[in-house]
Amino acid sequence: MARQPPLWRGAYHVHSTQSDGSGTPEAIAAAAAGASLDFVILTDHGDGTRTPAGPRIINGVLLIDAVEISTDDGHYVALDLPPVPYPLAGEGRAVAEDVRRLGGMGLIAHPDSLRSSLAWHDPSVAADGFEWINGDSTWRTASTAQLLVKLLAYPLNRAGTLAGLARYPAALFAERDQPARGPQLALAAVDAHARIGWQRSADPIDGGRTLSEFPSYRASFGTFGVVVPWLDGTPSGDARRDAVAVLAAIRHRVTWSAVFSMADPVWLSFDLIGPATMARPGRDADGEATVVVKSNGPAGASIRVLRNGHVYREAQASALSAPLPADEPGSVYRAELWLPARRGWPALPVAISAARGHNLPDVTETGAGYRVPGTGHLAPGATTTNASADDVDIRGWHVEHDPRSSGMLRPASPGTRGEATLRLAGGERVSQFSALVGVLAPPPAGATGLELELSASAAMRLSVQWREPRSGEGLRWRHSCYVDGTRRVVALPMNEFRPIRPATGRVPLDRIHALLLVMDTVNARPGDSRTVTVHAARWTAGR
Repeated sequence: MARQPPLWRGAYHVHSTQSDGSGTPEAIAAAAAGASLDFVILTDHGDGTRTPAGPRIINGVLLIDAVEISTDDGHYVALDLPPVPYPLAGEGRAVAEDVRRLGGMGLIAHPDSLRSSLAWHDPSVAADGFEWINGDSTWRTASTAQLLVKLLAYPLNRAGTLAGLARYPAALFAERDQPARGPQLALAAVDAHARIGWQRSADPIDGGRTLSEFPSYRASFGTFGVVVPWLDGTPSGDARRDAVAVLAAIRHRVTWSAVFSMADPVWLSFDLIGPATMARPGRDADGEATVVVKSNGPAGASIRVLRNGHVYREAQASALSAPLPADEPGSVYRAELWLPARRGWPALPVAISAARGHNLPDVTETGAGYRVPGTGHLAPGATTTNASADDVDIRGWHVEHDPRSSGMLRPASPGTRGEATLRLAGGERVSQFSALVGVLAPPPAGATGLELELSASAAMRLSVQWREPRSGEGLRWRHSCYVDGTRRVVALPMNEFRPIRPATGRVPLDRIHALLLVMDTVNARPGDSRTVTVHAARWTAGR
């Protein structure tokens, strides 16, 4: 058997009384110590603006703060994210883009949940990883019959009973492990709350009552989690240094998921090694390469290698290697360790590695594109309809806002098309908004997108909206873009705008009459103020 490094095991995706969990960080650390965990990653709900607590060691357990962000497309967990300059919310792709820009890691939470409100709805989002299993979703979406049968055994084996409700997500791996996405993390998420609330919408942080601390943190921590190998040295005992090491191991894909209820922490090493590549974990490969898997699997254990989500190689052994030809099509590989079936165990591998890529194509970011003038790109397949910086015929600008907020139109200066200072009213968040509005002439035939050259007095996410004249506020469609003090071109394909109810379907380009650049409480705080400048506006036409 190959030699293994020291292993730390931990729980990822845990909620405390800072949002909708029943336990304080101290209580969570005590439960984790009782379950023989080394670290816990707390992921209380938020928008990224709360300053995370620094790493700390309580009861011998390292606590690391992260955040779970609610988006229009589902929940998104951000790890290693510094405090952000504005609230993160809205479109899933916008949140993923902001997390990446700010240096964090982004993972799609419970993407295949049976509850539509929790499932992920935008498959185009380029995340750093996803949750292949989620403990909270597992028991909350089980049938009544399954729960009744399992609950009879719960007092005897709490962790094993909870893990036994889980199922192997073959369809999810087939969807996510694709060359166009690139190799991603796949983490086992306990999603522990230890709480059944009196009212689901009332969280402990808001004074909500807890009827039952079920399933307990300790039971959840014994189901499955994340294993970190200490490849260089050993834990230092310094919370900040050890947290950096844990997060770096996750970021560089040298961690793996393990089902703790089935066995003690298992070792699973998975690499793609090329002729000129050092045998170091965390590598992808091009050209001729070798798949190398090592484990501490007991007699009867099997190693399974997946390619693009489907079984590629399998062997009953503690190690496996397989050559990859230089001309093999681009593929994503992942390794699993399976133990012989045993009554009461879930039909799951005992360990699942992060993914590796072989001969992968260069991946171009999708969605809204950004560039500094003269150095960037247009959206794929698009061209400007003409070379004029005055391509979009804006017949006039004005400012709109709610009764308490304000906005001031500023005189256009050389090199600008329009400019306004937008200010949201302070106090409670009650859908404040302020917008710079351009009245449009009809767009040219064949226009399929908009290109804006924008800047702002400080970093912000701006909601770009089209409006069709109707009674009341009219019908609107929206997209969003990041803007800061650097002049940048924002490419906004028309087919990526989403309707705002009661609008439906795609933008009726022949009927829109106004372009709105909106600051609102989706991505701004009450009391925030920004000056937004439009330097140029052009229609684009797709091929």
